[in-house]
Amino acid sequence: MTANDDEAFRDFVAGRWSALLRTAYLLTGDEHRAEDLLQTSLAKLWLVWGRVGAEHPEAYVRRILTTTSTSWWRRRWHGERPMSDAMPESAAPGDFTDRLADHDALITALRSLTPRQRAVVVLRYAEDLSEADVAEASDALGVAPARLLALVEVESAGFGFLPNGRAKILFERHVMYRRLVAAALPAQRWRSEFPEIVNTTPGGYLGGVQEYERFDAASGLDRDCAIEACSWGLFQIMGLHWLYLDYASAADFAASMTIDERSQLDAFVRFVGRDAAMLRALQQGRWDDFARRYNGPAYHTHAYDTRLASAVAHFDAVTCGGSA
Repeated sequence: MTANDDEAFRDFVAGRWSALLRTAYLLTGDEHRAEDLLQTSLAKLWLVWGRVGAEHPEAYVRRILTTTSTSWWRRRWHGERPMSDAMPESAAPGDFTDRLADHDALITALRSLTPRQRAVVVLRYAEDLSEADVAEASDALGVAPARLLALVEVESAGFGFLPNGRAKILFERHVMYRRLVAAALPAQRWRSEFPEIVNTTPGGYLGGVQEYERFDAASGLDRDCAIEACSWGLFQIMGLHWLYLDYASAADFAASMTIDERSQLDAFVRFVGRDAAMLRALQQGRWDDFARRYNGPAYHTHAYDTRLASAVAHFDAVTCGGSA
């Protein structure tokens, strides 16, 4: 790391300490643990500053805060200390965290959530997506914000990007096979040669950043088909829908998914808004019908409908309104 990097890191910490500490507090519910969490996360950020410092260090450190907080909680006794009603340092007027401090109902609701669910709410409303972003999307679809938050929780555990900054994906080898067939490429031969990335059945998942190993290998066969065979971002929208959603190409869709979570939210609004039956199911809370249309006929395999219903019940209380 150069002297300039060192100075830039110190400037970043000095300038963003208070805001990051408030996020750490919301994630932990304890001032002392919040300071420990932030210091640990900044130490991890320091190790990769030369690579991420010039791009999006704040988004990166906020993901470290959340993953570290969840990891700590898993190692602790399963009970949690109650969150105090006092917030560390008052926020600027109109700031979400300021309103949160003044609203006892929201504090109580946050206490009822698991650490991962709490992280989704904190990051969606205080960080990556603004309250206005979520409200605009909710209004466009005619649904309560709780329903969008629940989908984020179930589909991507609250993150549209991986810790290394790449968009979150899940590569589906059976979709790769179908897209190769549709493109008149030698799908059957490649299925025999590369069954882990070209197959008639789902499977072979590696998860997390390792999904890019499968994606990159598939891209060596055909880049567009590989993009179409992945689900992308916060809402895990399949790349094969690029034309239906009015993107210029598969590559254009993938590029959009790598910009930010607002772009991922826009893809979701397009996707649901263009299927009247799916939209009605979302609006009416018919989770079995919605999951069948959104996740496919095998939705029961992963209990998408019951997980959505459960997540909505939690987030409806936290967002202060919006029926579930």
